[in-house]
Amino acid sequence: MLVLARTLAQFLQDKMDQESIGTVAGLAERIGVTPATARRLLEGRGTPREETLDKIAESFHVPPNVVRDLVQPSSLAAFLMAVTKTTELSSTKKLGNHIGIAQGTAYRLSRGLNIPTQETLRKVSKAFGIPITEVERMADRPVGEAEPFTWPAELDQLTRPQREALVAFGRLLIDASGLGRVTR
Repeated sequence: MLVLARTLAQFLQDKMDQESIGTVAGLAERIGVTPATARRLLEGRGTPREETLDKIAESFHVPPNVVRDLVQPSSLAAFLMAVTKTTELSSTKKLGNHIGIAQGTAYRLSRGLNIPTQETLRKVSKAFGIPITEVERMADRPVGEAEPFTWPAELDQLTRPQREALVAFGRLLIDASGLGRVTR
């Protein structure tokens, strides 16, 4: 089974879209939680309890480890959390100032609640003197800059709809990789 979501919030939003669950209340009913809890899950706030994760897995007929893996912090999040607990950067405000990002971004980043942009990864690299490739690895990102891509000549034989399908597929791959949205 291929799960492209990188966060629990993405997973839940994908399931809502796939199964036509139109409201937060509908999601709450489906997974057996309050609407307030469902809203927090969709916003990526907080860390859900194990029993909530099990309810989500059961509701959507996926193995529990699939859902649990979506809330495991990256090693970047673990590193930043350790920094706030063991250095003078004892708050997310101080951490954010040190890195050069907003306090809210530092909070979410240190708890693994968002997918950092490449610019944020560069700032982390510079702030802590860690090579960018290591920061990318810690954030579970593909390492290094993407190389320019040129279509192989034989693809010129494809029809326009076939080429458009390949481009759409490429956009999906980029979106799924967490490297950002592709504009059309």
